Amino acid sequence: MRLLQTFGILTTFLLGSSRTAPVPDPDPKSILDFLPKKHVHDCGKSTWYNDTSVDSPLASDCMVVVTNIQNGGSWTVENFISKEHQLVQYGTCAFSVVGSEPNALATYYMIGNEDIRSAIIESVNRYMGAGSGRVGAWGRFHCQGGAPSYGYDVKWRIFPNH
Repeated sequence: MRLLQTFGILTTFLLGSSRTAPVPDPDPKSILDFLPKKHVHDCGKSTWYNDTSVDSPLASDCMVVVTNIQNGGSWTVENFISKEHQLVQYGTCAFSVVGSEPNALATYYMIGNEDIRSAIIESVNRYMGAGSGRVGAWGRFHCQGGAPSYGYDVKWRIFPNH
């Protein structure tokens, strides 16, 4: 009987201490968080405006951009001086972004590959000139900013790469 009581106390001690022992919080960032992801969405829904002309890039070149970035990617873009940044290009087609205004709370914003791909694909579907095979467009979307919980309005455009 004494042996059972001792065993019970020992079991309670061991199990009780394993249930109450502090467990360190896992690191919220693992090495996998830094690997490129295939589908990165850093921005919300976009608006689209037609800017197609005889000088616009070839839609086929813009679709090569779509293919080239299909395996992932994210661009961190400074916004301190509100300058236009050309992010990707191929042949006659270029894609750029610019923040709506400088802001000390969001000195940078992020653009994902799927944000760029969606803007280009939808622009080609909507505005490719009949017979010309050219497309030009611009729009706006709201993207993740540099400060926690702070987003940013970003203007994008598809234009001729010179």
